[in-house]
Amino acid sequence: MKVGIVGLGHVGQVLLATFTSVGIRVVGVDISPSVVESLRQGKPTVYESMLNEILSRSMNKGLYDVSTDYNILIDADIIFITVPTNIDSNGKFDPRHLLDVRDKLLRIIRNGCFKTIVIKSTVPPGTTRMLFIDYLRKIGLHVGKDYGIAVNPEFLREGIAINDLINANFVVIGVDDDSTYKVIADFWQDFYSRVGNKPKIIQTTIENAELSKLVLNSFLAIKISFANMIADLCEKIPNTDVGDVFKIVGLDSRIAPHYFGAGLGFGGGCLPKDTKMFFTFGKLLGANMSLLKSALEINNERITKVSDIISKVNARRILILGLSFKGGTDDIRGSRGIELANILSSSGYDVYVYDPVAMNKSKVHLDLKIKTINNPNEALGSVDAIVIATDWSEFEEIMLHNIDKIKKGTIIIDGRRLLINHKNEFLKRGIKYYALGTHQSE
Repeated sequence: MKVGIVGLGHVGQVLLATFTSVGIRVVGVDISPSVVESLRQGKPTVYESMLNEILSRSMNKGLYDVSTDYNILIDADIIFITVPTNIDSNGKFDPRHLLDVRDKLLRIIRNGCFKTIVIKSTVPPGTTRMLFIDYLRKIGLHVGKDYGIAVNPEFLREGIAINDLINANFVVIGVDDDSTYKVIADFWQDFYSRVGNKPKIIQTTIENAELSKLVLNSFLAIKISFANMIADLCEKIPNTDVGDVFKIVGLDSRIAPHYFGAGLGFGGGCLPKDTKMFFTFGKLLGANMSLLKSALEINNERITKVSDIISKVNARRILILGLSFKGGTDDIRGSRGIELANILSSSGYDVYVYDPVAMNKSKVHLDLKIKTINNPNEALGSVDAIVIATDWSEFEEIMLHNIDKIKKGTIIIDGRRLLINHKNEFLKRGIKYYALGTHQSE
C-alpha cells in the first residue's frame, strides 16, 4: 500500500517520517516549493524530536517522494489530508484550505482513480459531510463507489509527536460505510503491528470524530485555565502553592494530573484556535459555551498579569527566555513570549529575547526595538528582570550555572515554574523570585 499526504506542515511531516520509518512508502504534496525542496533533501522544515534523523534515513532509502503537483497522488491508495485549518477574526472556521484540496483531488477522482480520503485536519462537526460528501454527490460522485472518506483526528503533542503517534492508545475513525472503515482500520493495524503497539480502534460517525477532536482540545484548555485560576488564588493564600495542590488533586483517577501546569497559559497552533473555533461553532448553534469563553479570557489575562508585575518593580531592561510556544518545538504560533515581548517593548522597556531554536522564526514577529541575543549567559547580569516564558529544560541549567552573574535586586518571573525548587538559592543572593501560583511572603 502506498500512502499519500496532502499538507506537509508539522503533522504532515510527522506522519511522513513515522510511516516511512517502518517501511511504508509515502508520497506527499505541499503548496510550498521551499518545503518540498527541503524534504527532497531529507531535511524537515519544523523542529521535532527524531524527525531529522528519520527523514534523512527514509530519503536515502527512497521511501518517499514529495511534490507541489497533485498527480504524484495518482498511485496512492489512502490520502491523509493534514492541511492547516484557520479561523477568521470572529473565531469562525475558514474552509479555504480544505476547499482547495478537495477541488484538486477531484481531478484525480474524476479520472476513475478510487481514493480513500482521510481528513486529519481539525474541523467543526458537519464540515466533511458538507464540503465533501454532499458536494461530491451533487456532481455525481458517491461514497463507496467513486471514493471513500473518513475523519481520523490526530491527538499529537508537538515536541514528542512521533512518540505520541507510535504509542497511541486509541485511533478514532469516523465513517459512513463499513468498507471505508475496513480500509483505514487495516492500514492502522498494519502500521501498529510494525511498531509493536495495539491501540483501541474506534469506529464512529463522521460528526462524532470531528467533534471529539474539538472537545478534547477544548477540555485541555479548560484544565490549563482552571489551574491558572487556582494559581491566582494561591498567590493570595499564605502557605499555598498551585503545583502542590494539583499534585494532590491529580492523584484522583477521575481527574489525572496532566495539563494542570499553571503559568503563562496555553499557546500553539491548536488549543487557542480550536477552543475559539468550538466556542464560536456552539454559540452559532445557540448552545451555552460560557465555560470556553471563561477559559479563553483567563488565558488572555496571563500576559497582562506578568506585565503588571514588571510595572510595579524598578526594572527597565527585561530578558525574556523562550519564544516557541513550548519547549521541544520551534513553533511560535500563539507564543506567550513574543506577545509579552511586544507589549513590554511598546510600553517603553528595553527588551531582550532568547530561544534555543525559534529565534529565526520569531524575528519577523518582534517589535523592531526588541534585541535578539545568541548567548543568554552574557545578558543575565545586565538586566533588571528575567521572564521565563517557555518550559525549555535548559533554562534551568542556564539560570543556575550563571546565578552569580545575576544582579542583586533582579526579579525573576518564572512563568513556567521551572525554578521553583531553587527559590531559596535566588533569595539568599538578594535576587527576587516570583513563581506564578505561589504565595509571595515578602
